[in-house]
Amino acid sequence: MNSIIALVIVILLTFQVNGIYGDSDIYTGIAEAPSYNGSWHLCSSINTDYISFSVRVLDDQTTPLTEGFPGETLPGDPPTPLPKYRPALNVFQLTYNGLLDFINSTEKSFPYIPSLSCYETPVQSCDQDVGDLPLEFKESQCLLLVNPTSTPVRFNATVSFVKSIFNQSFTSPNVPGGTTASNANYKFNYGIGNLMVIILFSSILLSNVIEII
Repeated sequence: MNSIIALVIVILLTFQVNGIYGDSDIYTGIAEAPSYNGSWHLCSSINTDYISFSVRVLDDQTTPLTEGFPGETLPGDPPTPLPKYRPALNVFQLTYNGLLDFINSTEKSFPYIPSLSCYETPVQSCDQDVGDLPLEFKESQCLLLVNPTSTPVRFNATVSFVKSIFNQSFTSPNVPGGTTASNANYKFNYGIGNLMVIILFSSILLSNVIEII
């Protein structure tokens, strides 16, 4: 009898994890980035040269958060004067060491990959994929979302560190902002609907440094 109960518990826990993440290699759910340059981040638990992600700021900012969704938040620094943005985020792809630079630097200066980031202006959506060009080194890779507004921002994030989350694979172009610089159709594979990007192929992924004011 005890073994049957244990089996049922394992099945229920497996169902719960799949319900939160949607796939054993893909994390998807709703989270929140604190205001005043507060942030949310998620890093791979393995060394990898791959990342694929989609971020959508929610129209309904009262949507409940996904219980158990991974990732960590860092508070912002109120009452910093900020522009009157609608809910929006700056999105960065970086390594775990780069994330530590972000966390530990009072100037918030840190290295990141510009062609896999959406950062030139705050955005409501960001879709990037390493595609056919793996990152230069296998390291713990991270997704960092920074909220430049004066109110918390809720968003839907889907992330994989091992495979594309899109059912039509692509490679983010080697330009600042990656796919946010262009337009075309492809379909998202895990529940956000049709997205618009031009699929261009990059030859090199470059790193850069940003300072958040």
